[in-house]
Amino acid sequence: MILELLKQYTQLQTDDLLSLIEKAPVSYYKFSIDKKNGKGKRVIFQPSKSTKMLQYCLLNCFFSSCSINKMSTFGYQKGLSSPLKKKRNETFKL
Repeated sequence: MILELLKQYTQLQTDDLLSLIEKAPVSYYKFSIDKKNGKGKRVIFQPSKSTKMLQYCLLNCFFSSCSINKMSTFGYQKGLSSPLKKKRNETFKL
């Protein structure tokens, strides 16, 4: 089912699509940038164009209709912090 939907969305043949899916986990470009606070580096993994296309297809075909749990969005809203953060920090003694 998923493969058929991806084929329709991407207009790729089954063999080509399966090849992209197999290569996706190892098709990331890894690089580092300085952290804003100047202490250390942040490692970035940038997907290849073909992997990014597959990600967009999955997002548009499947995940766009999923509801998002409010607990998972705190990190992306200015001024809000996760209520689980304090508990996690206490648990793992960060």
